[in-house]
Amino acid sequence: MLDCGEGTQIQMQKYRIKSSKISHIFISHLHGDHYLGLLGVLSSNNLSKRTKPLTIFGPKGLDEIITTQFRWSNTRLTYPLTFVETKTDGLNLLLNHPRFTVHSFPLTHRLPTTGFLIREKEGLRNLNKEKLQEKKIPLSAIQSLRIGKDFTDENGINYLSENISFRLCHYGVMPFAQILVLNQN
Repeated sequence: MLDCGEGTQIQMQKYRIKSSKISHIFISHLHGDHYLGLLGVLSSNNLSKRTKPLTIFGPKGLDEIITTQFRWSNTRLTYPLTFVETKTDGLNLLLNHPRFTVHSFPLTHRLPTTGFLIREKEGLRNLNKEKLQEKKIPLSAIQSLRIGKDFTDENGINYLSENISFRLCHYGVMPFAQILVLNQN
């Protein structure tokens, strides 16, 4: 999740997004329209007896705001909550997920603010079934071709990955998508 304003839970219900599926929340800065929905989301997770860990990436002070609220309301979360403070210098790797990475970088604003760069990693490639059958490609070649590597069989026949496989397209976005998020209104 990228930023968490007051209407977040309503939008999640509208688009049928389960908060139990969210494992990372990224907060750009401490203006209310970017984080005031966070307590509601965290509290709803607690009421739902969530047990899956949740990590929040955000600016200095966010952890204090959240923990102070929970301390004064005597809230004990049913799940592990981790805070990671974002830096305001250079490009910083925050998350290295098997399918993508998330970096933060500084933005100019009245408060310390970061933008987020999400980069999709290359996944397994699809195979052209007609070419597999036409060239009678051995089963032992399949894994190499799916990861984009050429394959040479025991007879010296070379199978080029680019001729037999192609990159997958995720979420209607071309492979190796980069999403740049600049939240500073």
